[in-house]
Amino acid sequence: MSMYLTLLFLVLILEMSVLFVLVLPLPFRIRKLFVRSYDKLQVLGQLRTVAVILYGLVGMLFLDSWWRAQRATQRFAEGTSQDPLNTGLQAFATKTYNERNLYISGFIMYFSICIPTVVNILKSLIRHYELGAVAAGDDSEEVKLLRQELKGKQASLAALRSQKKNLEAHFDSSTETGSQDTAAKKKQ
Repeated sequence: MSMYLTLLFLVLILEMSVLFVLVLPLPFRIRKLFVRSYDKLQVLGQLRTVAVILYGLVGMLFLDSWWRAQRATQRFAEGTSQDPLNTGLQAFATKTYNERNLYISGFIMYFSICIPTVVNILKSLIRHYELGAVAAGDDSEEVKLLRQELKGKQASLAALRSQKKNLEAHFDSSTETGSQDTAAKKKQ
């Protein structure tokens, strides 16, 4: 009895550790390494067979524990027992043990669903990060073209400003000479 509980606890702790490491905010390279390692482990046929057998047994334990916990809960609630040696404390202990097994096997099954989900999320993050890096390389070429265009526009703007200054200077000089001509005509 204690051997299989020890194995269940080890599986539960292993799954919790894997999930904890997967959700840590690790650098891109380390996340990519974890995802690649997970993919390589998924390809191994022997490991897949062991996982299917293990989760099949955990699923059967879950169903058995649920059924026994329901039965023990009904007996405990009724307060009656067919076994005269089965005291209330024994019924409560049986109910507690069955619920413990139910929770352990349930969490193992839950984490067995969570880990592939988190790995798929990490795969999509890695894919978007790599696409972003490729797009950033394309953006640098686009940025170079835009900067060249900006330099051309700035040169054109500088030329327009110098033309404006020249036109203002010419207008000012022509108005000054025009005002001197009108002043000379008034004196005459």
